[in-house]
Amino acid sequence: MKHLSTLLISLAFAASAASQAPGACDIQVLTDTCRGRLKPFHYNAINTLHINLKSIKQTPEVNLIAMPGMIYRIIVNISSMPEGTEVSVYNMPKGSKKRSALYTYNTDSLKKSHAGSFDFTEDANRCGRIFVDYTIPEASPKLCATGCAVILSGWESSDEQE
Repeated sequence: MKHLSTLLISLAFAASAASQAPGACDIQVLTDTCRGRLKPFHYNAINTLHINLKSIKQTPEVNLIAMPGMIYRIIVNISSMPEGTEVSVYNMPKGSKKRSALYTYNTDSLKKSHAGSFDFTEDANRCGRIFVDYTIPEASPKLCATGCAVILSGWESSDEQE
């Protein structure tokens, strides 16, 4: 009986996954589109974001570790995010007086792939982290109610370039 209930739950889950609307979040597909753009960098980390749109604009922040002297590539895929989503990469966290944007892109500037990449060398004067901020528009009848994004990062030491 226990195995039968497990089987029924599994079948129900598979049926609901198969009936998802087109454009639903598929983290594996988003990740696969980023992997090819990572080369020749070594894979470092992946971070995923799942959101439900709210009646107010959302601004989640993700931070990634960055070691001084290393060269990094960050690839963000926002193809499953609502139109109007913007992604900015910063050198410092929200609220810092020395914060400056290193790179910004949005769903309009990335019309075809909705994936953007940014290469940088970590400076010893920074706090050893890089901050990725999403600006997600408020819910409206024109926008999907949910979204997801993937950040893939890789590293290359400055010694490898010589």
